[in-house]
Amino acid sequence: MPYEEREFIKLSKLVSTIPNITYSSGERKIKFYVVAFDGTQNNQYDFDKNSERETIVAYLYNSLPKNYQGNYYFGPGYKDIIDSVLCTTCVSKAETAIKDIKKKISNEWGGIPNLEVRVIVLGFSRGAAIGRHFMNLLDENFQTSLLASITSTEPLVRTTAIMFDTVPTSVSDKLQLSISESTDYFIHIIAKMKEETYFMV
Repeated sequence: MPYEEREFIKLSKLVSTIPNITYSSGERKIKFYVVAFDGTQNNQYDFDKNSERETIVAYLYNSLPKNYQGNYYFGPGYKDIIDSVLCTTCVSKAETAIKDIKKKISNEWGGIPNLEVRVIVLGFSRGAAIGRHFMNLLDENFQTSLLASITSTEPLVRTTAIMFDTVPTSVSDKLQLSISESTDYFIHIIAKMKEETYFMV
């Protein structure tokens, strides 16, 4: 990832109050889960380390504490030109991520009382669009309401997100791109000098 982008992330605290997502009042058992959606054709496991840098999504994903469980999803169009153009896997990637977190909660965390799952969502370009859709799917599949959680015995699921240059090209009508109700904090960074002819932010 370019040096300038790393420094921008560090300086973000100067223009915004960043909450401590690790804070706990002690009333709930907190678990963290990371979901990282990379951009078109990107795969952190397949790039030339001698001439290329890892993507910003991969960098952030790999920088988080190792005890934060979750999944990295390579970008649409990886070794698939049709998917690269039409993003045929955009919807299914978000749905797969929902299945994965459901499996994690039910199989490993299901018996924990007063559970709160704090989901950290990372995304770049098409991956950011997928991430935003995923966050809205969380609202449909989990208890995400702070008010309802007062009396509910279901796990509470809340989200924090860092997105870069959301690009919903070809699938904007199939994705839910609004800020989800599960969101506690959302940073969306847009490149100032980036020209996009076919993939508009």
